[in-house]
Amino acid sequence: MLLRISFILILCFFQFLFCDVIDWSKIATPPRFIHETNEEIIYFTAESAQAANGQNLDYLKERTLKCIADGNPKPVYRWKKDGKPFNLEMYSDRIAQKPSEGSFVFSKLTAADEGVYQCEATNDNGTAVSEKIILQQTWIRYFPKAEPEIIRVDLGDAYQRECTPPESNPPARVYWIFKVLFIF
Repeated sequence: MLLRISFILILCFFQFLFCDVIDWSKIATPPRFIHETNEEIIYFTAESAQAANGQNLDYLKERTLKCIADGNPKPVYRWKKDGKPFNLEMYSDRIAQKPSEGSFVFSKLTAADEGVYQCEATNDNGTAVSEKIILQQTWIRYFPKAEPEIIRVDLGDAYQRECTPPESNPPARVYWIFKVLFIF
């Protein structure tokens, strides 16, 4: 029995050594995505937006939606926005598709760009559909105008104050700034 198994193993080894190497590039395969996953929600500021405090928002003014797939034959890419075909070429003045892939870059975003985007990579062997990507514009309302309050708290006493942040997208993070004022 052991001799028979050894013979089969030796036969398989020689067959492996002397047979042609498989050319994987000739095997037809359906598309599959190879890009890093896009964030579920991607925030942006419109080209005309400016921060009230003078903060630089340029990093939010250009956004990339990734779509890279492999397959044989090479896949063709299509995008959908809100479930309808989205023709990138119609926006060539502010959208650039990356060569040899489906990824594209918004260079000038407007409020009309908000929506749910999805990429499809298709070849003769099938279609791969990407995760949905939600593109949303950032915004924040202001706190209502009010005179500053001076609150006196004795050393060691507890103090609690409620704060309702203004509406915003994404939701605002609230933090307190403690300013020590010595009054004699």
